[in-house]
Amino acid sequence: MSFFSDKEFEAVLAGGWDQLCFTAYDGFRRFGKGLVAVSKAGDEVKAVFTHPAEGHCEVQDLDLINRYNPETEVVVKYPSAQGKTKTIKLEVADENSPAKIWEKFNLGEDING
Repeated sequence: MSFFSDKEFEAVLAGGWDQLCFTAYDGFRRFGKGLVAVSKAGDEVKAVFTHPAEGHCEVQDLDLINRYNPETEVVVKYPSAQGKTKTIKLEVADENSPAKIWEKFNLGEDING
């Protein structure tokens, strides 16, 4: 598996913020709190929502998952070096927040109503 340098991950955030937010908030609405696992294979970057009930979240990530506010924050995990990962919490409380991005791009049915 390839890993991201800090500079490469900043580029992923800049170019894929809407995708990360939509993935995070849509996953939260469907399954509850969790994180977005970001990975890459060659030039392709993937963002996948996972949550503790699936068994894919590590114990050290649970505190961040339990404490984040899904309306304004995203928990993201990514490979940062060979055999190592970083888990970070990102916050945006304006029109670029996860909830606002989800509302902007949600084209499907509201699962809660």
